[in-house]
Amino acid sequence: MALGTVSGAVHVLDLAGNEIRRFTPHSAAVLDVCIDTTGEFVGSCSQDGPVVVSSLFGGDSSTHWYHRPVHAIALDPDYAARRTFATGGLADQLVINSRGWFGSKDSVVHSGEGPIQTIRIAGHMLAWANDHGVKVYDAQHAKRVSYIARTPGSP
Repeated sequence: MALGTVSGAVHVLDLAGNEIRRFTPHSAAVLDVCIDTTGEFVGSCSQDGPVVVSSLFGGDSSTHWYHRPVHAIALDPDYAARRTFATGGLADQLVINSRGWFGSKDSVVHSGEGPIQTIRIAGHMLAWANDHGVKVYDAQHAKRVSYIARTPGSP
């Protein structure tokens, strides 16, 4: 289990609640934390804009700077091989960051409908929620496949 704190720390715990590792990659509140399916990498995003992906077993860590608070992060299930993750927040954009020949590259998949509140990945499918509803994107075919509108009058 991984959790973030208001002070910018990320704590990784075992199933009994014992702390396995602690690091402080942020200087402001951690807004979301995720772990890849292998349990090797933990990603975190923060009120101050950076997204940090750290290896739990080695010293490998990467920081990606964004100019606005990042509310959500989701690591690719096979992050160890592909080094891909998705982020979103107050910039009103869903961004997929992937490793290329000359470093990492951001690709904006969706924008203009308000802040991204949460993101989840299952296989090659990516889902996110914003003020208008929930959208589902097929990353393998690079196209949006579904939209669930927010219920009128909902908070």
